[in-house]
Amino acid sequence: MSQTTSSTPAAVATLNRTQKLAAVLLMLEPDNAAAILKGLEPSELAAVAHAMVSLPPLDETAQQELLREFAQATVATMRTLRGSVEAARPRLEAALGAEQTRQLLQPGPVVAVNTATPAALMELAQKQPRQILTALRGEPPATAAIVLSFLEPRKATEVLNGLPESMRAAVLERLATLGPTPQPVLETLGKLLLQRIGPDTSLPVIQAGGIQPAVSVLKVLPKDASKTLLSQLEHENPDLSAQLRNQMFTFADLLRLSTSDLQKVLREVDARILATALKGADEAVRNKIMGAMSKRAAEALQEEMSFLTRVKSRDIDAAQLTVIEIVRRLESDGQIEIPEEAAA
Repeated sequence: MSQTTSSTPAAVATLNRTQKLAAVLLMLEPDNAAAILKGLEPSELAAVAHAMVSLPPLDETAQQELLREFAQATVATMRTLRGSVEAARPRLEAALGAEQTRQLLQPGPVVAVNTATPAALMELAQKQPRQILTALRGEPPATAAIVLSFLEPRKATEVLNGLPESMRAAVLERLATLGPTPQPVLETLGKLLLQRIGPDTSLPVIQAGGIQPAVSVLKVLPKDASKTLLSQLEHENPDLSAQLRNQMFTFADLLRLSTSDLQKVLREVDARILATALKGADEAVRNKIMGAMSKRAAEALQEEMSFLTRVKSRDIDAAQLTVIEIVRRLESDGQIEIPEEAAA
């Protein structure tokens, strides 16, 4: 098998998929490349091996372009990854055998695994919003979502607002549904983005993606902007939109309502539902609600609560959600106003 002798660097566009994979494997550490090669079918393995031997020269620019393409393709396919016994069993049995797998999968405490921190993305998070937007220019929503997950909420909001309006809902959806991402992909992605704006030496505190970071961004946005984003997201992902709305205003946020607005809410709530909801509330919320009621009504509510001795957590959650839905409906109808959350 003869090796290509041309000294002219090849353009990435001239490579086929097998050659691109071969090039990426040659750029990886041998152990990492071997892990990927083990997952290939025999026919694929032969083609990739041939391509690795006969690959034309690639200059630094072509290599960076390939790494970017590889990172974006990996990130773009990622959604929330949900574990299950059914998914884990065949993989563990293949590696450990049936008996050891059975022992491992018995109920027991969860052990947290500490993973390395992607320093490049932490460095990127220290940049100014305008610099981050420069780095994200032309990137897909999945890449923007990963970067946002490493920013503190106010900076993430500025960056989200600076993105094209047509992609903001998609970015928010990806941010809320990000699953585990391979460390090498995150590090490669961070380095490629940093090359557009230059390095930074200081490191911030890392924050992972998920519902709460997405909610934090929405809470910092102006109310009209957050409502618009949630409405756009509702068309694409109704379940996720509902989850975000439920987190935007929690039962504890009743403390933010004025007394007159809280009284309007209480007039709409069944006494037993309110008593159930308060069984899971802290003292500040209880005092706020009791203080908005007449003395007689407050005494009646306390008596109703005293009858509830064994209340299940799911019943408390359902009751609190009923109250929250009333709050959202009254706000939507313009009957009450939810004050903006105070800046941290």
